Amino acid sequence: GLVDSNTYRQVILLFYMEHAVGCCDELAQEVILQAVLSTFPHSFHRQTVEILIDAVSRFGPTVNIRRLVGNILDCIFGEDDNSPDENNPFAFTQPQVFDDVWNRISSL
Repeated sequence: GLVDSNTYRQVILLFYMEHAVGCCDELAQEVILQAVLSTFPHSFHRQTVEILIDAVSRFGPTVNIRRLVGNILDCIFGEDDNSPDENNPFAFTQPQVFDDVWNRISSL
């Protein structure tokens, strides 16, 4: 692809999540997150789940965090038709992802 996972993590995701967190419009926060989740491969999100959960935890007070975390979980545990993880040495196994997500959610 045109974007590798490092560029996604260090440039693209940080830019969009910082923008979403700093945005005063809570609907825009949700739309930005959904756009990121639907645009990039699930394998990228598995590698950056901590950034996604951290950003959602800092969204506005009326944002439905439970639904957004559910969307993130659907994405990272769902089938990925864009980028299979079988050759990715940095890919999370599901127990690792679950542990990381659980730790992040329990701190909200």
